[in-house]
Amino acid sequence: MKRKARRRRKNRILIFLATLGFALLLVTVVNSIRLSRGQRGDGDGIGDIPAVTKEPDGGRPGPTSGPAGDNITPAPTGTPTPTPTPRPLLYINEILPTNTKYDKHNNGYYDAIELYNASEETIQLSDYCLSDSKKKLTKYPLPEMELPAGGYAVVYCTGEYEAKEETDLRFKLSYFGEKVYLADRDANILDVIEYPELPQNVSYGRDGAEFKVFDKPTLGAANEGGLTRMSVMPEVDVAPGFYEGAQSVSFVTAGTIRYTLDGSKPTSSSKVWDGRPITISSNCSLRAYAQEEGCLASFTSTFDYFIDMPEYTLDVMRLTVKKADLDKMNENYTSNTKYAANISMFTNGRLEFSEDCAVSCFGGSSRAYIKKSYQLTFSTSYGASKLRYRIFENTDTEEYNSIVLRSGGQDNEASLMKDEYISSLATDAGLIDDILVQYYRPVNLYVNDDYWGVYYVREHVDEDMVASHYGCDPEEVTVVKQMHDVKCGTDGKEWTDFWKFISNNRVKDKETYEYVKSIVDVQSVADYYIIQLWNGNIDMDNVGVCKAGDKFDGKWIFILYDLDLTLCREVAGTTDRMIGTFNAGYYTFNALVYRLLENDEFRELFCERMAYIMNNVLTDERCLAYIDGIADRIDHDMVYNCARWHPVKDPVKKTNYRSYDGWKSSVQKLREMVTGRGPKIIKDFIKAKGISSELAAKYFPDI
Repeated sequence: MKRKARRRRKNRILIFLATLGFALLLVTVVNSIRLSRGQRGDGDGIGDIPAVTKEPDGGRPGPTSGPAGDNITPAPTGTPTPTPTPRPLLYINEILPTNTKYDKHNNGYYDAIELYNASEETIQLSDYCLSDSKKKLTKYPLPEMELPAGGYAVVYCTGEYEAKEETDLRFKLSYFGEKVYLADRDANILDVIEYPELPQNVSYGRDGAEFKVFDKPTLGAANEGGLTRMSVMPEVDVAPGFYEGAQSVSFVTAGTIRYTLDGSKPTSSSKVWDGRPITISSNCSLRAYAQEEGCLASFTSTFDYFIDMPEYTLDVMRLTVKKADLDKMNENYTSNTKYAANISMFTNGRLEFSEDCAVSCFGGSSRAYIKKSYQLTFSTSYGASKLRYRIFENTDTEEYNSIVLRSGGQDNEASLMKDEYISSLATDAGLIDDILVQYYRPVNLYVNDDYWGVYYVREHVDEDMVASHYGCDPEEVTVVKQMHDVKCGTDGKEWTDFWKFISNNRVKDKETYEYVKSIVDVQSVADYYIIQLWNGNIDMDNVGVCKAGDKFDGKWIFILYDLDLTLCREVAGTTDRMIGTFNAGYYTFNALVYRLLENDEFRELFCERMAYIMNNVLTDERCLAYIDGIADRIDHDMVYNCARWHPVKDPVKKTNYRSYDGWKSSVQKLREMVTGRGPKIIKDFIKAKGISSELAAKYFPDI
């Protein structure tokens, strides 16, 4: 009888499970149909109109809207993704991936995940784990705490370096959307939610049996007031790009579309598209967002059009910013105030990326020039958290928090290439690997509708740049400039204390030298100053050092940058001017190399490195080849740059922007300046620093 009772109970359980499985299958099918409709169009007003896109002139393909190409994450529609497994008794209820104002924790705001206990019993959270990686399901256990029946628990994705409490998980959520897994300690997946790319302070979670977006997150409480999804970003029937003659552009997506043509980001008070084509007869940035019924407003789309422009050989970038903000930024150029903007890039007329960002003035004294440099910052306060695109051909880095649009600074009066030339010459072949330099990419820049000349896209010197070069975490990086100014990181005091020591102590004895070698990579010191002696830099105050985790055995290395005022003087007296007089303060900051050159061991290392660098890196053949390589690359478009800037009389700096013929003469002068320069520098160094005849004969036998 007991066996029969057990069998009946077992049959009832199997029937219940089968019914539950059928119900879940039905929900999955319905949601799949809903998802399919949202993507292909089915008469519900979402995505019903196919985007028939006109391509730019010359048969160059263009995207239907926004970024294109394998490097760019396409803008998501925000269609909810159903959980693929039956909802467990403990499940993920809400995800807030980009948080700046909800549920303050440890004096800050962090990405957050809310869990809900749907059972009738208390659950021990430490029996479970959360992760954003299916390969690391048990790496991030939940805290040792009980969650009562019907209770909510909020945990914070602080990342590795800001985790302080049990509720802090050592991973961060991606702005671009990803899967979040809930698993038990045996790596059995209990729940998984894939959230889409969302604006700042918008969450994604359950609303009954559906998934919705919430513009007012409710961490620690029941979800309410959800919206179906984000509206689909506007698309157009004429791809952004270069055209001959006026173009008629129409939107091909659903919902109410608001747009601007003046570079400003559209708002709820911007003009509503009335369904008639918009005529684009001159350079223009068309910016728009969509609002569908019951949905959150879409991200902004930006479509850049260039009408009757020259055919450039370099890539073209366009910086779009509200005119009033642009004027304010340029007038108050000493300020680092950020303004909302959009940056796009075109290669052979094809849009490579278009991303909202922040823009600010960049540089030192060159900020006063009319042709200014700008820093672009990618932040969820303005758009995406990162620019996802492989900008530089000699690196695999595909994500950037910040980049610089460099105008050429003081080198606008000469060859417009010295900074890029020297840094690439020094490190490209890997012959010198203990100095950090910025990668570069020459482009033509438009600022709003106006051509702004030849610029260089550069990495911004910060923790992210250092980490990308050396394969460490940004949190492990410390950067110090002007030997006192700690820009980022936790090891700044180590360097500033070391600099005080060097400023007040000589390094002649072995014990002191060993201490110095324990702090800084002395070969990096030697290589950096040899390069600077060779180029004769007359603007040496922009000196920087960095520490990249345990790279270089945890020692500091030098950063080589800001090389505009170089190769503009003859060699005689260079050594004495740069490192002949002790200086621990502003301008040369030469205290470290000056002290080290008093030490016999370092003195020989310096001579050894100078011989190696002059014979392998700074040979006439390499020096001339690199000049010709960059000059040939920008030559065609320098015609337009010089036509744009040569007639301009700079009222502040009195800059003499070069004509095209003047630029060609400057390039030739640069070639003459580097020819035979190596041996001259060696002679100058031997004389100024009193190098012994034994060392000279050993390392410079031909001098």
